[in-house]
Amino acid sequence: MDLKNKTKIINLKSLTIIPILIVFVSLATLGAVTYKVGRTLVLNNTKDFGTRIANEFSNQIENNSASMDVIDSIIEDKIIVVGKAVILSEKNINNERLRELASKLNVFEINLFSREGEILNSTIDEYVGAKVFEGHPAYFFMNSGFDAWVEKDIRKDTESFRFLRYGYVRRNDGSFIQVGILSEQIYQLKEKFQYQNQLNRLKNDKNIIYAVYYDKNLNEMARISNQIHVNYGNKDNVLINALNRRISTIEIYDPEIKIRVMQVTVPVKKGDTIQGVLTIGISMNEIYKKLSDYFLITIILDLILCFIIIYILAQKIKNPLENLSDDIEKIDLEENIEYRLPIQKNDDFSGLKSVINNILNKISASFSEIKESKEELTAANEELISTIEQLTAAEEELRAQYDEIQNYTQKLEELQQKYDLAIKASNSGVWEFDLTSKKLHISENIDEIVGFKIRGENTLKKLFDMVIEPEDKKILIQDYYKYVQKKDDKIHTQIRIIDKSGNIRWLLVTGKAIESIDGKSTKLFGIFFETTLLKQKEQEIEKLAYYDHLTELPNRAVFVEELSHELNNKKSGAVMLFDIDNFKNINDIMGHIYGDKLLKHVAEVFNTLTDKNIKFYRFGGDEFLILIKNADDESTIEKYAKKILNTFKQEISEKSPEFNITASIGISVFPKDGFTIEDLLMKADTAMYRAKFMGKNTFIFFHDEMTVKLRENIEIENQLVKAINQDGFALYYQPVVDAKTKNIVSYEALLRLKDSNLSPAKFIPIAEETNLIIPIGKWVIEEAVKQIKRCANLGKEIPIAINVSPKQLKDSMFVFTVQKAIEEYQIDPRLIEIEITENIMIENKAEALNVLNELRKLGITIALDDFGVGYSSLNYLTYLPINKVKLDKSLNDKFLNANDSKVIEGLIMLFKSLKVKVVAEGIETEEQYNILKHIGCDYIQGFYVGRPRADF
Repeated sequence: MDLKNKTKIINLKSLTIIPILIVFVSLATLGAVTYKVGRTLVLNNTKDFGTRIANEFSNQIENNSASMDVIDSIIEDKIIVVGKAVILSEKNINNERLRELASKLNVFEINLFSREGEILNSTIDEYVGAKVFEGHPAYFFMNSGFDAWVEKDIRKDTESFRFLRYGYVRRNDGSFIQVGILSEQIYQLKEKFQYQNQLNRLKNDKNIIYAVYYDKNLNEMARISNQIHVNYGNKDNVLINALNRRISTIEIYDPEIKIRVMQVTVPVKKGDTIQGVLTIGISMNEIYKKLSDYFLITIILDLILCFIIIYILAQKIKNPLENLSDDIEKIDLEENIEYRLPIQKNDDFSGLKSVINNILNKISASFSEIKESKEELTAANEELISTIEQLTAAEEELRAQYDEIQNYTQKLEELQQKYDLAIKASNSGVWEFDLTSKKLHISENIDEIVGFKIRGENTLKKLFDMVIEPEDKKILIQDYYKYVQKKDDKIHTQIRIIDKSGNIRWLLVTGKAIESIDGKSTKLFGIFFETTLLKQKEQEIEKLAYYDHLTELPNRAVFVEELSHELNNKKSGAVMLFDIDNFKNINDIMGHIYGDKLLKHVAEVFNTLTDKNIKFYRFGGDEFLILIKNADDESTIEKYAKKILNTFKQEISEKSPEFNITASIGISVFPKDGFTIEDLLMKADTAMYRAKFMGKNTFIFFHDEMTVKLRENIEIENQLVKAINQDGFALYYQPVVDAKTKNIVSYEALLRLKDSNLSPAKFIPIAEETNLIIPIGKWVIEEAVKQIKRCANLGKEIPIAINVSPKQLKDSMFVFTVQKAIEEYQIDPRLIEIEITENIMIENKAEALNVLNELRKLGITIALDDFGVGYSSLNYLTYLPINKVKLDKSLNDKFLNANDSKVIEGLIMLFKSLKVKVVAEGIETEEQYNILKHIGCDYIQGFYVGRPRADF
C-alpha cells in the first residue's frame, strides 16, 4: 500500500482559519451596522434641512407677490407705448405697416378702429371690416372717454382663440388703437424672475450643489447649480409624490464631477395649497468621508485582533498538531513497514500515537499475506494477456482489409456528390452535341433554369424554337460554324433564354470538340453557366456611372456628354445652375435623412418638368444642372426659369410645409456666353451666387459685370490673406461713456486694414464667406487683450468690447482661444466684453448658447449688438445670457427726437426691468445725448462723445 501521497490527517486550516474568520466577520458586521445607523441619521437630518429650506422658500413666495404688480405696470406701459408709436405712424398706416410695427415692438396684435368701432387696419387681414359689439371691452373703451386704458385680465381672443392682454389708446379724431400681448410673454416675465431670484439666495450655502423649482404642473420655473454636470433629478414619480404632500430623498452619484449628492424633494405650500415642488441637491462627500474613515478604523481593529488570535493558536495548538502530522506522514507500508510513531514524555497526543502504532502492527501482518496472493494473480494475468494479443492481431488484419474497401467506395460516392453539388451550386450544366446524328444532350439543370422540361430526342429543336431569343439564335449558329470552319478554337458566346414565367435569363455557352482515336472530331462537348446575376450587376454598375444613386437623375457625366453634343452641332440653348437656398441650415436642424428626402422630392418635381427641350441633372450636394435645348432668345429661357421656380415652390411647400424652401438659379446662354462646358458652368455659377446675393428665390442671367464683381471679391480675399500673413491689420478704439457723467467706461475695438481705405463693411463679409474670419478673429482677441494688459500696467483697468461673428462661435477652439489669451497675459476676464448679434440664433441656437454660457462662467461680459436691425426679438432676452443691449444707430435715428422718444424710453424701461444695461450707438448730436440722458439710458457711443482712435 502506497501512502506517500496521502492527504494530511489533520486539517490545520480548518482548526485555525475558521475561528479567525468568525471573529473578523462579527466585528466587520458590527462596523457595517454602525455605518448603516450613522448613514440613516444623516439622511434624516438632510431631509429635515431640505424641508426647512422649502418652508422658507414658501414664505418668500408669499412675501414677494408685490413684485408682480411692478411687472404688470411695465406691461401696461408697453401696451400704451406701442399704441402711441402706431399713432405717430398714422400717415402711412396699412396692414403691412402694422405687422412691421408689431414685429419690431414684439407684440402679437395691433388693430386700428374707427370712432364708430369698425376695424380699419389690422395685423390680421381677416379682422378688417369687423365691428365691435356691445359688451366687448373695446365697446366699453369706445364710449368711456378715456385717452388710454389697459384691460386688467388676460382673455381669450374670439377669433384666434389665443390668450392675450389688450390695451387701447385714443387718437385725436376719436379713432383708437388696440394692442394685444400674448399671455406667454407675460407669463415668462412674471414667473421666470420671481422664483429664480429666490433660488439664487441658496447659492451662498456651499453644501447646496443645485436647486430646482417646479410649478404644480411640473414645469421647471427656476434653478441654480454650483456644478454644471450635476443631474437635476427625476421628473416622474418623485415629483408626483411631492405634489401628493410626500417628502422623498434620493442619493445621486455623478461620475463626471465625482460628487455624491443627497437629493431632497419636498412640496412647496402657500397656506394649505400646494404651489409647486422644490428639489435640493446637498453634497454628501464630506459626510461619507467621515463614515468611510470610521469603517476603515473598524477594519484595522479587526485585523489587529485576528493577528493576536493567530499568535495564540500557533503557540498552543498549531505547532503540536504540525509535529503530529509530520510523524504520521513518515508512515510508509511499502518501504518502511517497521516504522512506528515516537512517543515522548509530556506528549499531549501520546494516547493517539499508541492507538495508531497498534493499528500499524495489525496492518503489517495482513500486508505480508496480501503480497503473496498478489504474486500468484500476476502470473495468471500475464498468461491471459498473451492469448488476447494473438486474437487481436488477427482481427486487426481483417478490419484493415474491410476499411480499405469501404474507403474506396466512399471516395467514389463523394466524388459523384461533389460533381453534382458543383453543377447545382454554380447553376450550370453540361451539354454534348453529336456531329453525326445532330442530336443534342443536355444535363437536367437546363429544366430547372427554364422551369419546364425540354430534354428529349428533339432537344435541339425545342431549345431553338421555345427558349432562345431569336436574335441570339443567329449568334449561336454563327459561333458554331466559325468553330467548325476552324476560324475559332472554341465555341464561346452568351445567349438569352426565356423561362417559364417569361423572364429573360442569360447563359454563357462554351465548348469544343472531342477527338476519337483516329483524330477525327465526332462530338462537341461543353458546359453552360447562368450569368443572369452578373448581367444585372453590369447594368447596375453602368447606372451608377451615369445616374445619381440618391435622386436617380442623370449625373454630371451625362450632362457633359449631352451639352458637348449641343455645342459640337452649333445648337443654341442655356445652362442653368439650380441651388436650394439655406439647404445647410435645413440639414443642420432636421438632419441628413430629412435633407436626402428633400432632394428626392426635388428630383420628383424635375421629372414632371422634363421633356425633349429641358433636361435635369444632379450636380452634387444641393445643386442641380438644367440643360435648355433649342432656345434662341432670353425670353424663352426666362419662361423656363419662372416655370421651374414656381413649380418647385408650389410642390415642395406641400411636401415640406415646416420650411419656406426656395431656390436660386444662375443662367448662362450658349453660344453667347461661351463655347466650352467649363466657361458655361463657371458663368452659371457666378450668376447663381449673384441671385443669392440679391435676396435668393430668383434667377439671374450672367452678365460680364458679374465677373468684375467676382474679381473684386477675389482681390479683397487676397488682400485679407496678405494682411493675415504680414501683420496688415490694426485695431481702432471708440470710447463708450457714462450717460450721466460723460466719463469713459469702456472702448469698442474696431478692425481696420493698414495702408488701405477699404471699409470693414466690404471686407468683413468676404472674410465671413471665405472663413478667414477665424484667424482674423484670433488676432483681434489677442491684440485687444494685449491692449488691456498695457492699460493695466499703467494702472488703468478699462474694459474693451470685441465683435464676434456666428462663425467664430461655431469654431470648436473659440473658448480655448479666449481662455488662453486671458491666462497668457494674466488679465481680469471681466475687462473683456464680447459683442454678438441676434443672427447667432439662426443656425445653431443650442451650440451658441453653450459657448456664451462658458464665456459667462469665465467672467466675460456679453453684449447684444445692433438691436433694432433684423428681427430684434425681445424673446431672445429671456434666455440669452447677456449683460448689455446696444441700440443700433438706425433705431435711434428713427425714434429719437425732441417731439417723441416714447419708443426708445419704453425699450430702456423694459431692459432695465430685465436688469440689462443699455448702450445707445451712433449718437452724433447734443440733442440726442440730452434726450437719452433724460430717459435713463446707461451709456452713450458715437461721434458726439468720441471718434475711433489708434490708442488710448
